[in-house]
This record gives sequence, C-alpha cells and structure tokens, in this order.
Amino acid sequence: AKHFNDEKLVDFILASEKMPNTQLRAMMLKSNLPSYWKTSGKSAEDVFAILKLKNVDKDKLFENPMWSTWVAFLQKDTRNPDEKMFAVLKNQYGEEGLRTMIANAKNSEATEMIGTKLQQEFWRSEGKTADDVFQLLKLSYEGDAFLQSPALSTWVSYATHLQKIQLTNHEYYKYGAVMELEKHYSHTDLARKVSDAMVLATTTKNSKMEKAIGVLQTQQFKQMKTFILITQCVSYVANVDRRNPDGLMFHTLANQYGKEGLKALVANAKKNKGAETIVVKLQQKLWGSEMKTADGIFNFDNLIRNDFGAITELDKHFPYIELMIGATMQRASMNGNILVEKAVSIL
Repeated sequence: AKHFNDEKLVDFILASEKMPNTQLRAMMLKSNLPSYWKTSGKSAEDVFAILKLKNVDKDKLFENPMWSTWVAFLQKDTRNPDEKMFAVLKNQYGEEGLRTMIANAKNSEATEMIGTKLQQEFWRSEGKTADDVFQLLKLSYEGDAFLQSPALSTWVSYATHLQKIQLTNHEYYKYGAVMELEKHYSHTDLARKVSDAMVLATTTKNSKMEKAIGVLQTQQFKQMKTFILITQCVSYVANVDRRNPDGLMFHTLANQYGKEGLKALVANAKKNKGAETIVVKLQQKLWGSEMKTADGIFNFDNLIRNDFGAITELDKHFPYIELMIGATMQRASMNGNILVEKAVSIL
C-alpha cells in the first residue's frame, strides 16, 4: 500500500493471483483490503470503483474475482450490508437492470443467495411487510399447504430479515417468521403443523422443504428459550430481592440484553398470553429508567372527560392500556404527585 495507489494495488493482486509463486501472497493481501479501506475511511461506492466493478457487465458481476472482496468490505462497514449493496447496485445499474440481475442470480445455485438477499432489499425498499410478501408468493394461511411450497424458504428468510433490521441483531430475537405465523395460528397449532411438515419432508426426502421447516423449528426453539429465560429470571430475583424483585429483574435482563434488546424482548413477549404480567412489569421499568413522565406517556388534554371516555380514547391507540396506567401510577407514587395519582386512579 505504501508503493501503490489503491487501483494499482488491485491490479497487482489480480496479476499476482495468476502466478503460482505469488498466488499465496496475493490472497493474503486481498483478504486485508477490506480492513485497510475501512480504516482509510473509504465508502462502499469508493471501493466498488477501486475494484473496477463499475466496468464489469452486470451479468458477470457476481462471478468477478473482486466481488467477494467488496462484499467483505460491506460486512465491515455497515450494520445492514445487504441494504448498502442494494443501494449501490441500484444506483449503478438502475432499477430494471437490478431486477434482471436478481432474476438471473436466482436461477443459478452459485448466486442464488445473493439474488435472494437483493430481492429482500427490493421488497423492503418498497415497504412490503412479511404478510405482503406471503401473499405475493401466493402462499395461503388456509390449511398446511404453505409449509410444502418451494417459496416458503424465501418468505421465512424475509420475515426473519425484517425483524433483525427493525428490532435487534441479538440471537434470541431471530424468530420473525414464527412471530408472523402466530398472528394466524396459535403457538400450539403452529408447532403441530411444523412438526407434521418436517415428518413429510424427511419421508419424501424433500431437502429444500426440510431446510425451510428446520429454520422454523429452530426459531420456535429460540422463542421458547426466550420466555423460559424470562420466567427463570423472575423466579430467581423474587427469591434474591424480596423488597424489589421487579427492579432486580429489570436490571438483570437489561445487563444481559441491553436496553434496546430488552425493548425488543418486551415487544415480542406481548404476543405471548402467558407473559402478560411480566411484560407489564418490564415495560413499567423501561419507562421508569427513561424517566418517562405521565405527560410523556400520554397527553391528559386529549382525554374525553366522560365516565369511560378516557379509556375509550386510549384503547384506540394503546392495546396494552394497563402498561400506560401502571407506569404513570408508579411514577406519580414515587414523586408523591397526589394529583396525578388521583387522575390515574379514576382510569
């Protein structure tokens, strides 16, 4: 790097890779490029140009020897490398050009994964939800047929990807596909359907179906593990600190997952009927830790002053109204705010 500019360094590596006596050294230099450019402050667009990928025909881009180096750089440079890849390629080849690239990539086993990732980013850029894509792929919630569809793996991947980007990257929260399906099936019913589908996949030796169902089973296990961990934590802290078990539970989980991770956990746990009490307590502690006031949670001026008008209005916006009331009452009690306590007690 001291003797070559970036473009000449790439040329040197490409030439050295073709010669047996310098091939190993070239591979080592090539593997260090992403870290070097990240340290140098290069952008994804800069590196795309340095690697001369701008000059490559779109039909051969994914097979170019420097493609993997650019992908490695993206994975170091951004939280969502697929999103950045999509943005650069769309800018380079245009929307229609990129659609053609995706279609061609999905027809080849060697590039199918790249095509799938780019397709997911296309859907996400268009604001498509997991349910939108479920319908787009002509899957149906009626019966078990969707579990046998070749398109299931694409949908599972997209639903999981959405949750990863929107909530957290923590391993325990990667069960977005299961969460989406549980909007339409009970936890028990879905577990039965998935189990039956796995038996069918293995007996018919349908490897693609078996792989997709395997992902769903793994996500169900992660979801179950999350709720087991919460339950164990509740039991433990109740015995350790009888004076303030809710506070200890909050701090224990916050230290384990981080505050953003805990928010995601609470959001997911809301969908589990068995975790309602725990969710209320954790949500109250989250608001308390962020110093949310009563006015910060809702605006009293917007409440209708009839016997049940306040609750009626709040129910239009907050499905977990008990969380709002509980957090407000807790804060008012801590601060000795008798007026707010009285107002909330009416609710």
